[in-house]
Amino acid sequence: MKILQVINQLEPGGAEILVRDLVIEMQARGADVSIYLLKSTGSGLEVELKSAGVKVYCGAQSSVRSIKQVFFLAKHIRENKYDVIHAHLFPSQLWLPLASRMSGVRSLLICTEHNTYYRRREKFYYRILDSYLFKKYDAVIGVSDNTKLALEKYLPFLKGLVVSVPNGVQLSKFQYAEFYSKEVFFDNQLPIVIAVGRLHPQKNYSILIEAISKIENVNLIVVGEGEERAKLEGQIKAKGLQSRVRLLGNRSDIPRLLKTADMFVMSSLWEGLSIAMLEAMAAEIPLIVTTIPGVVDWVGDAGLFVQPNNADEIAKGIEEILNNSSLKRQLVEAGKLKSNEYSLTKVLERHLEVYSNC
Repeated sequence: MKILQVINQLEPGGAEILVRDLVIEMQARGADVSIYLLKSTGSGLEVELKSAGVKVYCGAQSSVRSIKQVFFLAKHIRENKYDVIHAHLFPSQLWLPLASRMSGVRSLLICTEHNTYYRRREKFYYRILDSYLFKKYDAVIGVSDNTKLALEKYLPFLKGLVVSVPNGVQLSKFQYAEFYSKEVFFDNQLPIVIAVGRLHPQKNYSILIEAISKIENVNLIVVGEGEERAKLEGQIKAKGLQSRVRLLGNRSDIPRLLKTADMFVMSSLWEGLSIAMLEAMAAEIPLIVTTIPGVVDWVGDAGLFVQPNNADEIAKGIEEILNNSSLKRQLVEAGKLKSNEYSLTKVLERHLEVYSNC
């Protein structure tokens, strides 16, 4: 079976990390698998895949939204004749069916929906476009039950047709990672809260920073890069938190950073199934997460829940974990047990089943 994974680019994000891990695991099993990027950014994930011997192809257009992407992708498909082509994220999900038809090659087309919500769903013309493109796929995957339900509600003709396959992580990479000394990041030994994800409105980091400002005895590390950096840096300065909050940007040492932290906080307004959350469970640190679809149904008793957009609740949750060692142990043990459901091996098997059953 010759497999191609298609994605916009490989700047660090949940979908991008999942694709990297799946492709490396598939290749390790002897699968003929490669990746096609609409845009090459030379990211760490891209370099890592090439170093692992994965074939990484790139479109010739700088804009992932250019219609010319269809022509380049069609040419690539025609020249390589894949059995299965799996698209992730918009607009890759749009260009693939068009390119497949133009290529004249009959491949099985799969796509994964990675979130319970996208802003484009608020526009009626995107509903028309999405209705067209999802009908062109042989199988549609949702990364959680709530992602599946949200997509079926948005496009009712998909009801009963979306397959729920969770995200997965390489558990051992996080379970056995070495930790850093806290002095690497701060001039004190205070407990560290960590958040991982793009600096994007979805992640709602401004509320998390507000929560940290209400607690004197804790530091915060945010790992990720994005459009809200300047806004968050301004907030950190305005709150006088420069000595206790660090925006680390994109990092390749997430396992070590998670092991160094005392807890993980996810302040998101929406999610599909957060890779970072699963990684934190595998790293054996307690979780505080928001009560949003795509999280509540998967975390269960492995996390402390807080309402979105509520800095006081987040601050209270952080203090509760810091002051209650019994609760901390309980959350860690539940997370360790829960993380076994998301092993990359199990998730890969589910993907291969979807490919085989089409």
